[in-house]
Amino acid sequence: MYTTNRVVQSADTATKLSFTERMAKARAAKAAKRMTLASSSQTLKVQQTTDAGNRLPNNKPQKGPNGEKVYSGDRGGKYYINKNNNRTYISSNQ
Repeated sequence: MYTTNRVVQSADTATKLSFTERMAKARAAKAAKRMTLASSSQTLKVQQTTDAGNRLPNNKPQKGPNGEKVYSGDRGGKYYINKNNNRTYISSNQ
């Protein structure tokens, strides 16, 4: 005799939800999750700004070797215009 073990779901009609009810429940759960994530990320931002104190970021303009203005290239390279009006690229380790 063969026996098969089957997992039977409870098909209680009182607990079954319609498709629209299931979707509404899923949307509500997703919105609640989003609200939780948003509030935790704002808490994290507040902590980061508090940890940094009131220091200003280091946004000093970069200068070339003789005080020239440094520009950013299309692909992220930094260069200045030398006395011959040519671009001289600055190495990334400076």
